[in-house]
Amino acid sequence: MDIAEALPSRFEGQTIVIVGASSGIGAATAAIVAREGGRVVGVARRPDVLELAIKSLPGSGHLPLALDATDPAAVTQALASLPDTHKSINGAVFCAGPHLLRPLRITTAQHYADMFKQHVLSVTNFVPGLTKLAAEGTSLVLVSSAARFRGGSAAGAYIAAKSAMVGLVRAWACELAPKIRVNSVSPGVVRSAMGDRLLTTVGPKGAEEIERRHLLGIGRPEQVAPAIAFLLSDQANWITGVDLPVDGGFAIQA
Repeated sequence: MDIAEALPSRFEGQTIVIVGASSGIGAATAAIVAREGGRVVGVARRPDVLELAIKSLPGSGHLPLALDATDPAAVTQALASLPDTHKSINGAVFCAGPHLLRPLRITTAQHYADMFKQHVLSVTNFVPGLTKLAAEGTSLVLVSSAARFRGGSAAGAYIAAKSAMVGLVRAWACELAPKIRVNSVSPGVVRSAMGDRLLTTVGPKGAEEIERRHLLGIGRPEQVAPAIAFLLSDQANWITGVDLPVDGGFAIQA
């Protein structure tokens, strides 16, 4: 049974912003929010893909915002142009940004800057504006990575950026309480466009080793999204500043 089908309509009448809503974990989270009565404001770069993803959601009132989340001016303009029906925000999820495998010896300052821009600035560009629109009890959920618990060869720039996201969670949880809660989830490798590219890049032996380290196997976006939905919902109204591993046992492997 789908966990969302077994729970009450936790997001009835709420507006939830999902950055990275067109695919993977973001799309799976959007589906839960929509099924449980919420309005999804979906953000992604590609308008054609985003439009299809938003149109596929059940319910009504969903809104696509096709923009580059790393562009502060575009983000500011988009938030200012939200219709009145969507200007009271109850939650936001941030799960945009690519993976990067690149050995230290050929990782340049630009690679580090690019990872920080795509994973961290794509969040920091949104949050100041969102806090002005936030309703009482708003929940922010950032998507980090279980890779930050273990490290990993050729992943320094990616892991540094994902670790910075968890630092933001702890700082903002202190600063924005009690009106706004801030948490994160750290997924293992999931079967998505990004996850599949990673498994292809490392080759058959590398992919086998990655799968071996996931005690419950490689994940699916639908296995991460319920944890995000929980943290978004009022069921988690006494939880803030927490990072939740959702990784099939990856982080505990020696």
